[in-house]
Amino acid sequence: MSNSVAIITGASQGIGKATALRLAKDFSSLTLVARDEARLQETAQQAKSLGAESLVLALDLRQPAAADKIVNDTLGRFGRIDALVNIAGAVPPNRSIRNDGRTVGRRHGAEVSRSSSPHHTSLGRFEGC
Repeated sequence: MSNSVAIITGASQGIGKATALRLAKDFSSLTLVARDEARLQETAQQAKSLGAESLVLALDLRQPAAADKIVNDTLGRFGRIDALVNIAGAVPPNRSIRNDGRTVGRRHGAEVSRSSSPHHTSLGRFEGC
């Protein structure tokens, strides 16, 4: 897909990295998001060898401003968003359970989805996740 952009959260390792590298074959541009910048840079290099340009954003999705930064930086660099794959926090480790019983990891993807939904181009507008 020429001139297509995908955002992948959790792109520094595991399923997120594998997904990013698979999407690099079909999308011309990727926004790679995770906390570990060194691992993200490694993913970006591998994606480049597969034909995709990458924007690396080392962010903690637990921070309230992270979702808007992902969307704004992606639009600023690539001008569009065609796909969003939320993998960060999909399988939170036990330490992500807070004392009040809520799982921290679950809401992060929803925040990125909410922030990006008005900007999706080829998929049209969607609500939530």
